[in-house]
Amino acid sequence: MRGQLRAILLGGWTALLPLEPAHAGQVEGRIDCHGVKVCTVEDLKVTGAIDKVDADNVLQLLRDAEARTDKSQVPDLTSYAVASVITLNSPGGSVPAAMAIGRLARQHRMVALVPGGASCVSACVLIYAGAVVRNARSTGGRIGIHAPFFLDAPDSKIDEQEIRRSYTSLVQDIRSYFREMNVSEALADEMLKTPASSVRFLSVEDQDRYGLVVMDPVESEFLSLSHAKQLGLTRLEHNRRSALVHQFCTDRTSFVSCADAVYQTGKPPELLDFSSQVATPTK
Repeated sequence: MRGQLRAILLGGWTALLPLEPAHAGQVEGRIDCHGVKVCTVEDLKVTGAIDKVDADNVLQLLRDAEARTDKSQVPDLTSYAVASVITLNSPGGSVPAAMAIGRLARQHRMVALVPGGASCVSACVLIYAGAVVRNARSTGGRIGIHAPFFLDAPDSKIDEQEIRRSYTSLVQDIRSYFREMNVSEALADEMLKTPASSVRFLSVEDQDRYGLVVMDPVESEFLSLSHAKQLGLTRLEHNRRSALVHQFCTDRTSFVSCADAVYQTGKPPELLDFSSQVATPTK
């Protein structure tokens, strides 16, 4: 009985809008091998109710791309992106399967994209949390949460103590996963406050509060250190120039040119001609 109930619980956290049926999960993606035999997974998408088959399919696509890649053609394996973007539109599904996909997204430093008109709800949020870059806010995609729940088990005897133990264990697993992904454990607590029969969609402010920020802080630090090294700057000087970029370049249509110029020279854009990619001091 105990093993049966646990299997039902761990495989059965769905997050459907009330009274809407679940659509079977689907993983789409194609392997694109470029001229130098570097293969990547393109157009990777997870839609519908998430289950173990979906997690296995994502893993297989990534493994196939890696296996077909000529490693001698990849100068830096640490920066080799097998898949760069995973697009999500899902009402939820299996917690373990979503965590497995989320860990793959983190391992391969993926961007999670929730397009406009799409939703990433309940267990899907675990995949979203796993990505190193998360983009729902600029597209209008929706991120929704609610409490986990059991699938129906009409042929099984309901054991209150076993339900209590299994449910508590699952919530602990979710909290641990969020810590692993640098997301606040408070998000798990917030899930429990929302009845399983409804969905709470998170505002941008909510997402920031619980750590579902655009870029994972560890990834941000890694990229900043790499960029500082590339430019030959100390970390403190890179911070100073980053502040100038955010202050003076954010609202400009020529953001990339402006940012490149400021990072290269350390000067505010008013003192520079950044009409090209190479910064040239104005006379």
